[in-house]
Amino acid sequence: MPGRDFFNNHILNTNALGLENKRKLFLEMVKELKFMDGKEFANLDKLIADLIKMRNAFAHGKIMALSDSDPSISFFSGTPRNILLTEQFWSDLERDFTELDKIINVIKTNLLKKFLKE
Repeated sequence: MPGRDFFNNHILNTNALGLENKRKLFLEMVKELKFMDGKEFANLDKLIADLIKMRNAFAHGKIMALSDSDPSISFFSGTPRNILLTEQFWSDLERDFTELDKIINVIKTNLLKKFLKE
């Protein structure tokens, strides 16, 4: 059975799969291995999608700063969007990132337990 190096080299670190396909593959793996379902799974899906949206916004969007207001970022995600980069925005983004990191660490622990048994 292919191990971690195979997965990292041929799935995660390849340009053959785009970020969206990697997201779908990861979510299917979580579902197939029954690591979570229902509301937990929906929350994981939303957190990943939101993080990818913000990654794309900062990778491809345009940051604007006017002297009389908070900076903002303009980007396209289905429709043109503009988000003010307020302290609340950064706090919410950090909270979501931390929550996703915790969930992924639980999934990694479960993967290790599962594959060490086999």
